[in-house]
Amino acid sequence: MKLIAIKNAVIYKLTTSFPEHNIYGEDPGTDINKPALLVQLNPIYMNVESRYQRRKNINISIKFHSVNGTNDENIDMIDKLYETFDSVLAVEDRVFNIRTARTIVKDNILRYSFNLDLIDNLKPSEEYELMKELEIKELQLKEEI
Repeated sequence: MKLIAIKNAVIYKLTTSFPEHNIYGEDPGTDINKPALLVQLNPIYMNVESRYQRRKNINISIKFHSVNGTNDENIDMIDKLYETFDSVLAVEDRVFNIRTARTIVKDNILRYSFNLDLIDNLKPSEEYELMKELEIKELQLKEEI
């Protein structure tokens, strides 16, 4: 699974849940039109589990820039984000469990984040011809006298 597919799934979920907010997939710098949600995806690690499997851990971070910068706006958004992600995230043909969501407010900006732990199955790069028919010959054993 491509990382951009995960990021796009988060952006889509936010766009459909918060149509009145500006959703950013890249940091716009100082040109943020509030209220706004900024999505950041950060790969934490990738382990080779086997020749055909890769385990990935990915952090998804959503920053909320409220209109007035009040604590009440942030608390209200925390509840809405909990409801929006409600322990699952669908990406393409897979559904991921969100076990722990974390929140922190710094400089009146809410940061809501969670990690995804997933295993990607890779297709073999080599093609092999399948065995078609197996012939077995019978062996006769002679008894020695």
